[in-house]
Amino acid sequence: MDMKKFIITDFGAKSGEGTVNTAAVQKAVDECGKSGGGTVVIPSGVFYTGSIQLLSNVTLYLENGAVLKSTADKEDFRYIGFWHNEMKETTSLLWAREQENICICGDGIIDISADKTYEGETRMEYCTDKPELLDERRRSEGVLMKNEDRVNQPIFFESCRNIKITGIKIINSTCWTVTFSRSRDIKVSGIEVDNNLNIQNNDGIHLSSCKNAIISDCSFSCADDCIALTCITDRGGINENITICNCLMRSRSAAVRIGHSTRNVSISNLNVYETNRGICIFTGTKTHISAIAVSNVQIKTALLAGCWWGKAEPIIICSADENSSISDVSIRNMSGVCENGIIIYGKKHNIRNITLDNINIKVKETEYFNDFCDGLDMRPYAYVKDDGGPCLLYTYGIGKISLSNVNIDFVRI
Repeated sequence: MDMKKFIITDFGAKSGEGTVNTAAVQKAVDECGKSGGGTVVIPSGVFYTGSIQLLSNVTLYLENGAVLKSTADKEDFRYIGFWHNEMKETTSLLWAREQENICICGDGIIDISADKTYEGETRMEYCTDKPELLDERRRSEGVLMKNEDRVNQPIFFESCRNIKITGIKIINSTCWTVTFSRSRDIKVSGIEVDNNLNIQNNDGIHLSSCKNAIISDCSFSCADDCIALTCITDRGGINENITICNCLMRSRSAAVRIGHSTRNVSISNLNVYETNRGICIFTGTKTHISAIAVSNVQIKTALLAGCWWGKAEPIIICSADENSSISDVSIRNMSGVCENGIIIYGKKHNIRNITLDNINIKVKETEYFNDFCDGLDMRPYAYVKDDGGPCLLYTYGIGKISLSNVNIDFVRI
C-alpha cells in the first residue's frame, strides 16, 4: 500500500447498523486526494454508507473482515450527474468521473444490499404462460420484477484512466455491479462477484466503449451477464483491446456478451456452468464486430424458466441488421454438455470468416424445451418461430465459415 494512510474510523466512521458513514468515508477520500494520493483504509467491521465519489490517485483498501455496505435508503444516493442511455439518471455506491490512478483492493467485501432493496418482493416473471405447472426448482428460476428505487450503477467509472480492482468480493448487486464507461487502461483481477440469481440487470462487469482492459482470474455468479462488452453509454463508441481469461462463470443470462461495436478481443480459459448462454456476439444497427478470438472453454448450459434472453446456446452469433457486420471470429477448444446447440444468424452474408475448431458439444434435450421455447431466440435483435426442438448447428444468411473437428451430438443423460 501507499505510505499515506487515511483510516475511515479516524474521520468518525463507526461499525454497525446504527450509523450511516457517508460523510466520514467521503472526508477520508477527499483528504487523501488533496494530499496528492494515498490509501483510504476500511478496517475490519461493517460500515454502512451511501454514495462515495472516488478521486484520482486514491486507493480504497478493504482489510480482511471489512464490509463496506450500501444502505437501502434511496435518499443516501444522489444523482452523480451522468445520464445513462439505459438507466437514465445514474446513482452509485462508488463512482468516479474523469479521474485516474484509482485502485479498489484488499481482502474485504463490498455489499450492495440488493437483499434489502428487494426485501418482500416475490413477483416473478417466467417464459411460460403456465407458471403454475412448474415444479419448485423451475419456479426458483424466475425473474423478480424490477425495483425502480435500486442503485442502478453500483460501482461506476466514467471517462477514467488507469483503474484497478483486485482481490475483493462484491455481493448483492442491485444492477450492473462494476461498470466502466468510456474508460481505458483497466485491470480487474482476482475478484469474486456473487449476486442474487433472480435479479435482472445485475451483470458482473460491464465495459461500455472502453479500451485496453484485462479481466482475469475472477469468479462470477450473476443473474445477468458475467461480463458484457457494449456501447450502451456511448452509442457511437467502440470497445477495443480487451482480454478476458481464467474465469469461473455462472449466469442466468450469458457468460460473455459482446455487442454494438467491438474489436480485438481475446477470451480464454473459461469454466462456464449452470448458465443460460455461453459466448454471445451480437451487433445492433450500424455496428461492427471484428477480431474476436475465443479458446479453451469448458461449458454447461441449461434451459431456464425465467424470462431471460436465449435458450441454452453455448455459442450464438447474430447480426440481424444488414447495415451491421461480424467478421474474423474464431472459437477453438470448447467442450461441454448443453441443452441447445450453436446458432449463427446473419443477413445478406454480413457474418464472415467464422472459424469453429475442436468443438465438442453434447446436446441434452430437456422435457421443458417445448414449454419454454417456440423458436430461435436471438433477442434482443431477432426471434424466429420454429416448431422444432433444440438445434445442433443452425446457420442462416452468413458468408464464409470454417469448421474443423466440430462434433455436436444429441445425447440422453
